[in-house]
Amino acid sequence: MKKKLIIFGCFAILLAMGIQQHLQHRAFMKPVEIENIPVTFQPIETRHFYNALTDSERRIYYAAVGMLEQYASGEIVLYYPITARSYYRIETALRYDSERHWHLALLWPFDNNFELVSPPSEQRNPEAIIYRLLLIVDTEVFRREVSVAPEPLPEDWEESLEELYRDVLADMVHFSEITDISFYDVINEQLENIIEKIINNMPEDLNQEEAILYFMQWMVDNMVYDSVMDRIFSSGGSFFDDINRHLDSSSILSLIEGEGVCAGFSTVLNTLARRVGIDTYMVIGTVPGGRHTWNVVKIGDGIFYIEPTSDIQRQRVRPLMTREQFYVIHSTHRPFSDLFEYLWVR
Repeated sequence: MKKKLIIFGCFAILLAMGIQQHLQHRAFMKPVEIENIPVTFQPIETRHFYNALTDSERRIYYAAVGMLEQYASGEIVLYYPITARSYYRIETALRYDSERHWHLALLWPFDNNFELVSPPSEQRNPEAIIYRLLLIVDTEVFRREVSVAPEPLPEDWEESLEELYRDVLADMVHFSEITDISFYDVINEQLENIIEKIINNMPEDLNQEEAILYFMQWMVDNMVYDSVMDRIFSSGGSFFDDINRHLDSSSILSLIEGEGVCAGFSTVLNTLARRVGIDTYMVIGTVPGGRHTWNVVKIGDGIFYIEPTSDIQRQRVRPLMTREQFYVIHSTHRPFSDLFEYLWVR
């Protein structure tokens, strides 16, 4: 009898501890109070990743922007070599600070032997030295000619890496030169029509918190995770296995087909929020499956987190969370804090 009482007592203690932890967790995860700030519908343009660049990185950034504004592929001459870490910071600012540069297909880094420095975006070998960048814009011909992973060079290959580099550069420049500007005009018009429709259908008198949740609900109802890219990534593949699909699903272009991956979802939310005056940025990091992105929203003096990919996959919108709450729910998310010192939250 005494033994039974001891077992029962231990069980009761464990149960009480479990209930207490559950109640503490519920109290910790209760919805946070967020300032009731109305939506201004005044578009804002924030460049959080650009703001983190050094002066030398910004010079390279502007050289790339000049080419992107002309829809031109080409080589960016580096007067001084940079590290793979700097390359990644520049590439991230170009790709994710604004949806305007959706036509940035690739920004390839090369060393002084004309070998591709790969893959700096995964934070492997971040101190590798880069001597030149090849910027490639999205074109009709690029989509037709460069759609799958490049094949390994044959053993009897006699052309030097520099000659191969020059050949690729010439092809990419030619592709951009023969692409009619209407290719970009048509896509930009499609995107603007979708964005305007989403915003015009917003209920009246939403505050900023409600607007973010409205945008997320629209995404949950109208977007899905790209099953093709999911199969590629889950089988250990890379975006090279279907470059065109990756370009569409990881940028604002995901709005057109309604299929995306994490970077596409985060870009869509950023774009919609900024169009109505809400400041947001994308957090880039990793989860056990590889690279991942999520979002931070600034409302008044508060900083809040949201995970578009998780909400879309779960088909349920979670409320905005504090940083502490977010990393309890998403405990495996790891931001690339060594690449960017975020402006709002350390």
